[in-house]
Amino acid sequence: MRFKDKVSARIRDMLTNDKLGLSDGFMTAFQADVTHLVKDYFDVSGQIDVKIFENEDGKYGIKISALADKINTFETTFKKKF
Repeated sequence: MRFKDKVSARIRDMLTNDKLGLSDGFMTAFQADVTHLVKDYFDVSGQIDVKIFENEDGKYGIKISALADKINTFETTFKKKF
């Protein structure tokens, strides 16, 4: 992504967050919480992107995007074969 596109995306995100009344502190905490949660279940490769937006009907949409190399397995995620 070109620098100009990154700056445009950052400004668009800032304006959206301002319109929704979301502080930088909220987004920082939410991003950190989502990142920890996703990394508990997946071997994430790269950054986890989190976007919050308002739909036309006034409800909020939450979009989480990430790429993972594998799904982490632990005792409660094993499929038991009987």
